[in-house]
Amino acid sequence: MSIYMSRTQNPLRLQPAARASMIRAVHTSTKHYLGEARSSMGSERRENTVPVAIREAMEADRERIAGLLSAIQLSADGILTAGSRYWLAEDERAQAIGVIGLEYGSGAALLRSAGVLPEWRGAGIGAALVATALAAAQADGCRHVYLFSTGAGPYWQRYGFDEVPVDELVQALPESFQVRHYETLGWLPTEIAWRRRLYGTTD
Repeated sequence: MSIYMSRTQNPLRLQPAARASMIRAVHTSTKHYLGEARSSMGSERRENTVPVAIREAMEADRERIAGLLSAIQLSADGILTAGSRYWLAEDERAQAIGVIGLEYGSGAALLRSAGVLPEWRGAGIGAALVATALAAAQADGCRHVYLFSTGAGPYWQRYGFDEVPVDELVQALPESFQVRHYETLGWLPTEIAWRRRLYGTTD
């Protein structure tokens, strides 16, 4: 499925049910690859009506995703592994301009590899990708969505994420590629974890 939007739409402004309905018809934070998630997703608003489509990625998109992540200085390690889903934002020429991914566990998902090309930032595409991923996680039965971010907490707080202990994320998603990768690299002790409760959940 694809979602079509202009560069001035922001699906996070919709009510939860309306946003989920629209989406049915959004992060890799490493010390060497990311910096600020704000700089890879965008925060300002620009006026432009060029159409943008968001669709779920397939295995055939692996190289396109890796190339896009490389262009925005994000790691492509572990993309499209078993138990994950990714979405691409594409312009009117079907050129990939943004991406976001989820790694699934039991009742939880890890948001990763979220970014938008510099020339497309500030147009709500990052927000649309986040909304897509959150709605998919909820539709897939997740109660929580987690992510790692050491330098962009305020950005993710805008989308309802709260800081939680890293151990909570690890326990919720012990088999996640990113969790195991960070553990192997010895990065978990200096990481910061964030969690978003999905609508309708209380735990």
